[in-house]
This record gives sequence, structure tokens and C-alpha cells, in this order.
Amino acid sequence: MTLSTAALQGAIATHDRRRNRWPAKLDFAQSLTGLVLVLFVWCHMLLDASILISKDAMYRVARFMEGGYLLGADYPFLITIAAGLILAILIIHAVLAMRKFPVRYAEYHAFKRHMVSNASILRFFRGDLRDRIAPVMTVFVE
Repeated sequence: MTLSTAALQGAIATHDRRRNRWPAKLDFAQSLTGLVLVLFVWCHMLLDASILISKDAMYRVARFMEGGYLLGADYPFLITIAAGLILAILIIHAVLAMRKFPVRYAEYHAFKRHMVSNASILRFFRGDLRDRIAPVMTVFVE
């Protein structure tokens, strides 16, 4: 059995065609914005916890964030700029995530069917976890 030249050229042409890399790039951008948001939340929690140390520690953190130690004077608009950047990153992250939501009814129906087929697995794990936690919680309650 021999292959025709046209079939070979068609196979080579489809192999040489580059794949669309935009979905991968957008997924990477979503991961990157998610990482930035998580790091922001961690830093925010850590810096807010300085109030637990003392009132003076919280004041120094606030002064540092306003540029008091680095720039020699307080510039409160730096906080506003940082908040605007975080808001912009949040919007970009949300837009990148929304592109994966089902748009057409057929996509939504397939997603719902998939979730229903996996519901028994989810119920198993939820029930199993409840069975493990309940005896521990009763020790604390009693």
C-alpha cells in the first residue's frame, strides 16, 4: 500500500501548522494575577497583624507604606495608587477567569451533567470527612 503525494503533503502541512498558544498564555496570566493577589492578601494580613504588637508598630507600618521612611515625607496617595493597582489586577484576573465559564446552553448542560456524574464521589468524601471530624468535635464540646 502506497500513500499518495497529496496525502503526504496534507499530513506534513497539518503537522507544521503551529498550535494556537493564546489559551496557554492567558492561563499563565491568570495564574500570575492569582499569585499576585494571594501574595497581596498574605502581606496585608501580616501587616494588619502589627496592631497586635503595639499601636506604635501599626503606626510605623502605616508610615512606611506612605513612604515616610524612604521618601522623607508622608505621601498618602501612594496607598491610593497601590489600591488602584490591586483593583486593576483583580479585574484582569476576573476577566481571565470568566472566559472559562460556559457561554452556550450546551456547554452549561455538559458541565452540569459532569457535576451530577461526580456527585456520588463528592458525597462519599463529604460523608467520610464528617465521620472523621464528628468524634473529634464531640471531645471538644463535652
